[in-house]
Amino acid sequence: MVQNIHDKTYRLLLSNKKELLEILVKAVPICEKLSNVEIEKCNTRFVTEDYKYREADVVYRIKDTNVYLLIEHQSTIDHKMLCRTKEYCERIIKDTSCNENNRKLENLSIVVPIVLYTGGKKWDALKKYEGAKVVGLRHSYYVIDINEMNTEGLLNSENLIENILGTEKLKDEEIYQNILKIAQKAKKKGYAELMEKLIKNEFAEILTQEQVEIIIEEINRKESEETMTLGERAIKGLKEKAIREGKAEGRIEGRIEGRIEGKKEGKKEGILEVAKEMLKEKISIAKIEKVTKLKEEELRKIQEQMTNS
Repeated sequence: MVQNIHDKTYRLLLSNKKELLEILVKAVPICEKLSNVEIEKCNTRFVTEDYKYREADVVYRIKDTNVYLLIEHQSTIDHKMLCRTKEYCERIIKDTSCNENNRKLENLSIVVPIVLYTGGKKWDALKKYEGAKVVGLRHSYYVIDINEMNTEGLLNSENLIENILGTEKLKDEEIYQNILKIAQKAKKKGYAELMEKLIKNEFAEILTQEQVEIIIEEINRKESEETMTLGERAIKGLKEKAIREGKAEGRIEGRIEGRIEGKKEGKKEGILEVAKEMLKEKISIAKIEKVTKLKEEELRKIQEQMTNS
């Protein structure tokens, strides 16, 4: 069984065959020629020799072949990974090769083990074993280590999995803005439902409830709202939340609408109120500066006053 939300999230991401293949072709040398193949997801639960249930993260078979891709996600370094992947590979070979249609074992399955590692330290566990070379006993696995990837390249990629990998390397204050961008990109690619699941499960622990609601609204936003600015959408989210909670509905709605109008008319008071609301939502200084036209120095002063109040 998967033990935490983090692992569940990556299993969900790895179930996207198109995005996964793009990563493998780019990051794993042996997979360079797989860009045009079709893969099928396989059952990953089996009983080991000690009669304990084990479950690999994701196993795919290249269609119409006996080649399997075993992908394991790791958020921590596991120095037993060489043994684990060897055990999984042997089990897959046994389950897929030893059947009535292959009595002579003429075509044993080929398993390519790959570890997707998202931890903070560089992967240093043993990746290759060569013992008893006379009889050719050996085993190895590939590692996709985000510590060896460029953060900016991951975030700017058109690949959703790479985008999520990129957020693993960000500071807390950078995460919200980047997740919002990823959500917009995922929606355009047709992955709105998948992204909504990720927001509600993976990122709900590191974002505020208001931020989650704004991103979910962004995912479900109609095309007619495309011209709204980020600041206006943030305020719209706050207004709708206040209305849902029944907190002086008319008064709050009117006040927020007034803030927006104040911004439009260039009134200093209205602009400051909008800036404060956006700061509360942890929207980046750069974005607030763009929306309100206030200078960075003034915004940071407001932020400091809010923190000390």
